[in-house]
Amino acid sequence: MGKVAAAIDIGTNSLLLLVAEVAEGSIGRVLVEDECITRLGRGLQKAGALEPRAIEETVAAVCGFVAKAREMGAEQIRLAATSAARDAANAAELAAELKRSTGLPLRVLAGDEEAELTFLGVTSTDLPGDRLLRVVDVGGGSTEFIQGCGKRILRKRSLEVGHLRLSERFLADDPPRACEVTELKECVRQEVLEAGIEGRQAGEELVGVGGTITTLAAIDQRLASYEAARIEGHVLSVERVRALRQQLQELPLAARVRVVGLAPARAPVIVAGAAIFEALMSALDFDALQVTTRGLRHGLLVAESGRPAGGAHEE
Repeated sequence: MGKVAAAIDIGTNSLLLLVAEVAEGSIGRVLVEDECITRLGRGLQKAGALEPRAIEETVAAVCGFVAKAREMGAEQIRLAATSAARDAANAAELAAELKRSTGLPLRVLAGDEEAELTFLGVTSTDLPGDRLLRVVDVGGGSTEFIQGCGKRILRKRSLEVGHLRLSERFLADDPPRACEVTELKECVRQEVLEAGIEGRQAGEELVGVGGTITTLAAIDQRLASYEAARIEGHVLSVERVRALRQQLQELPLAARVRVVGLAPARAPVIVAGAAIFEALMSALDFDALQVTTRGLRHGLLVAESGRPAGGAHEE
């Protein structure tokens, strides 16, 4: 048995907690996983700063997670923030409030760091052989692209394409109009094109990370409650992602919150998230993807327990 450690991923849309036993570069028994949606990055695109209320709600949620981790015996707790904290002019206020309330420092991850740790988390389980993987993590403020072989990173990139960011920018109506979704998808396609991100290579597999894709997997299977074992490894074709996006797009928010498999708090951003995955799969020429429940928080624990990410090369 290794030591108990915890990681809290403070994202633009949601917070994720992982408490687990860790030892020698691997994650053992998972003790607690939890999620809380606070929309830390709401309004950030217009204001350039985090809203005081968003900071307050996020700090309160982090305090709850820290207390839960300490109850489970966590010897170390890591706080890491991503896109919203990277972009906000007042991110120091969030860090100061967290330090005052929890006694813990906040690590604000650069896009490349987020990509590397996400890949580390995705590959923190046993994978057969040296598979060529493209890991795509769609978050609230950014999307990370990581290509790797086995556990080795070949290329990594972070783009400012996220479901909360693009919802606020493009989806003004309820339900969203078809032209709004089309503009959103074209924006994603242009971002990928301008970044020079390569399309699918022979034998390469796509792995989807984040709350959007795990939610689509849950909706696809009509899961009334979150079941990680059924979501992990679930395969979604690009046609199925498109069909789910169309189904969700046609519903006003009041009806969307009642969709089986969709947490009500995620309903406002699920159309944008699904559209981003649809656009990325088409732009990169992937017919299907495999869903994983692992991600950044797992990478934080793996890095903490001693396994470095290897051989990163900038795309």
